[in-house]
Amino acid sequence: MGESLKIFTTYAHSDTAAKEALKARLAATARQGEIAIWHDNEMLPGDRWREAISNNLAEADILLYLVSADSLAAENCNRELTEALNADSDMSIIPIILEACDWQRPQLSRVEALPNRDKPIDKWHPESKGWQNVETGIRKVVDKIVAYRAKSAPDQRVRKEQLASLRLQTGNFFIMLIRAEAAEEAYSHAIAHKPNFADAYNNRGNAYNDIGDFDRAIRDFNKAIALKPKFALAYSNRGNAYGFKNDHSRAIRDYNKAIKLNPNIVEAHYNRGVAYAFKGDFNRAVQNYNKAIALKPDFVVAYTNRGVAYSFKQKRDRAIQDFNKAIALNPRDANVYVNRGSTYYEKGEFDRAIRDFDVAIALNPNDAEAHYNRGVVYYSRGVTRLQRGSWKKAKADLVVAKNMGIDIAAMLHRQHGGIAAFERKHDVVLPNDIATMLWCGF
Repeated sequence: MGESLKIFTTYAHSDTAAKEALKARLAATARQGEIAIWHDNEMLPGDRWREAISNNLAEADILLYLVSADSLAAENCNRELTEALNADSDMSIIPIILEACDWQRPQLSRVEALPNRDKPIDKWHPESKGWQNVETGIRKVVDKIVAYRAKSAPDQRVRKEQLASLRLQTGNFFIMLIRAEAAEEAYSHAIAHKPNFADAYNNRGNAYNDIGDFDRAIRDFNKAIALKPKFALAYSNRGNAYGFKNDHSRAIRDYNKAIKLNPNIVEAHYNRGVAYAFKGDFNRAVQNYNKAIALKPDFVVAYTNRGVAYSFKQKRDRAIQDFNKAIALNPRDANVYVNRGSTYYEKGEFDRAIRDFDVAIALNPNDAEAHYNRGVVYYSRGVTRLQRGSWKKAKADLVVAKNMGIDIAAMLHRQHGGIAAFERKHDVVLPNDIATMLWCGF
């Protein structure tokens, strides 16, 4: 038997139980001497922890990355993953998805993870079936590496194929780390090893989209499609690039082609809806969002955008239903509160609008739109109270709006033609202090 393959495990400490479950699953293979598993619990007293981690990571044949919301946010996990990606080695990196989280981009092709069927561990019932799937997948990777290394002189073509696949996976991980430039470089290396690698062209096109170089992105998607004419994902991604260039008609043509080739590409339906919304066709936008949601019932942004489309269609109650659903799925998305607040404002439900803008600002204090809109709502509520003669509450609202940066005098003049016109229209006489405030802007 040859030397054991070294496996390095990186994880967030909140996922220690999952790490132990994985270790138990691989125990039999480890006892047979085929693999040697290392994680930070293996450090001996007196070891310099950072040096010990780096040394063991450098010697690893396989990196098992336990992916969760916590590990994606953990500095140590990102550092270890980056070290592995930058290493000049044939290390295989296997993500093991513990829970639903923002770990991959649907626009990428050939993202290999465990367990398969795009189903995180916590969605398997019982979870032991998910861990069995993981164990089987790791076993296949180990056997593949052992078989490859058993060859005294591996075929050069096979070697290039392996390197191309490794660089593709490296690029995918850099995309996950929001490092588009590093991803582009990795995909370029993959193409250098395998010039007809359609998946690498597709993924590099997405990296160029992230960088903002949409023309180069389109050239890569063209190449991917030329190599694989039925590459539905590449058509969808090229549609995204045209969308970024505000060429929504060409984007829609590409989404149409992608959906014809593969009707189950969720993002193609969703993005076609976005393109129709940009063209002002909100009926077709809603139809596409409906399809995206049917394919992916927890698609938060599809609910949000369908709500926006309903708002444009003056169907505000249906819009609010969609915003409610989006918030139920992700209560931390400030943008949804801004949209729902704006819809409540349009309905004249100022108190609810203010509460939503308050939440949005608490979640994202730098959201300029939320700050401005909240000021406008205070102004509008104040003006409504003026119409009713509720002077004290009206003044309080107008003062708040002014303090929030709203030019209340200019806004009253723009909307009502000034104080005199407002008084005639609503048959009121404003108190001197309020009239003065609205005359000179306080």
